[in-house]
Amino acid sequence: MNKFFSSECSLSDFGRMPTYMTNESGLNIRIDSYYPKKPTHAHALVMFLHGMSEYGSRYEHIFNYFTDHGIIVVAPTFQGFGLSGGEPRIISSFERIVDDLLMVSDHIDTLYDFPRFIVAHSMGGAVATMLASQFPSTWAGGGVVLSSPQFGFALNSTFPGFGPIVRLLAWLAPSWCPRRIPPQYMTSAAEFLHEEEALLREGIPMRTIRTMLTMLDTLPGLRKDCDFPTLVFIPESDKVVDSDATRAFIDSCASEDNSVVTVDGGLHELLRDTRWEEVAEHTVDWILDRCEGVGVGSGSDQDTDRALSEISIPVNRD
Repeated sequence: MNKFFSSECSLSDFGRMPTYMTNESGLNIRIDSYYPKKPTHAHALVMFLHGMSEYGSRYEHIFNYFTDHGIIVVAPTFQGFGLSGGEPRIISSFERIVDDLLMVSDHIDTLYDFPRFIVAHSMGGAVATMLASQFPSTWAGGGVVLSSPQFGFALNSTFPGFGPIVRLLAWLAPSWCPRRIPPQYMTSAAEFLHEEEALLREGIPMRTIRTMLTMLDTLPGLRKDCDFPTLVFIPESDKVVDSDATRAFIDSCASEDNSVVTVDGGLHELLRDTRWEEVAEHTVDWILDRCEGVGVGSGSDQDTDRALSEISIPVNRD
């Protein structure tokens, strides 16, 4: 058995992730980590990548679901957000974020001996694509799960001049924050709406949006390097990112193990929407099925692909 995929390891043999790591620029990067109650039964590790304006620990309800099923979660917060260092809400380069995540990945290598996966939401989905295309062999055999990933802006599909206008405005007024996204576009779950309102209140500076556009322009060049299993959740209605761009990107990736799940009635924040438990359940099943070949989980990759390749999570499930 490959040593990176041993399912008999005890967490106590390795220690735990630090709360902060310092990058090459001297910025402290916040890392929130979550562990199964019975460490000796841990099956896999997930690095979770958050979306714009968010922070790593925001999805604690998802992480608790993962740990209940034997999955360790490591959730770094990108520089400029949450408790990480950096200019607030400013992304000057996505390559710097990827460098921070590779730093975290290197430390994971020193601690854990489990199959590894990325789970990412929205902007984090684009970052996950950049990151996974550079991962070392220690992450081979895992996969990537994307929730409402950002491969394009929804406005770009309905307003062709969106990109040039954003770049012009970012040059004229780099610190200006345009009208914020209504929280009702993000989730219909009452328990999450208040937090959504607070998170979106300050908006996103134009210079960060410009950087995002530049990053999105580079993603098509990574398709040949995206040779890893990928599971994608797309909401029925997404007014934030371009779901058609997501489908087109996934269809053109080098990997033949790609599955897209449409969540009926879902909005952009699928992991904080009314059906988050169903999305979490599908994610855990997919991860553990891919661990089955190394002594954990159940089912087979072939069966999973047939079941999920064209699935739609219905509004009402029996």
